Amino acid sequence: MTEELTRLAPEIVIVGLACVTLVAVVGLVQWGRVRRSESELEFTRQLIESGVSVEEVERLLAKRSPPDAGFLERFNALGKGTKFGIIFVAFMAVVMLGATVQSYVFWVARK
Repeated sequence: MTEELTRLAPEIVIVGLACVTLVAVVGLVQWGRVRRSESELEFTRQLIESGVSVEEVERLLAKRSPPDAGFLERFNALGKGTKFGIIFVAFMAVVMLGATVQSYVFWVARK
């Protein structure tokens, strides 16, 4: 068992790095969203503390660009055919990647 794990160690590292990278990307995207929200709240707080009237604060906030639509909002805005195409391509990419990794692992294990 240990010998098999030793032979598969590079593959385990590659899969681990891919997982860590995915988690890091998701974490960074979420951190960016939190920072943008904090920035908006700080801007509003500074306006209120400086004595700007509520009507003026509302007017200034309405002038600012709306926040970027999230992934789900943009995805829901697509047509049914486009949604199906994206889901199909993503599914096929995951299947092909999984089959490639599985073939490589079995090929390495046979050596």
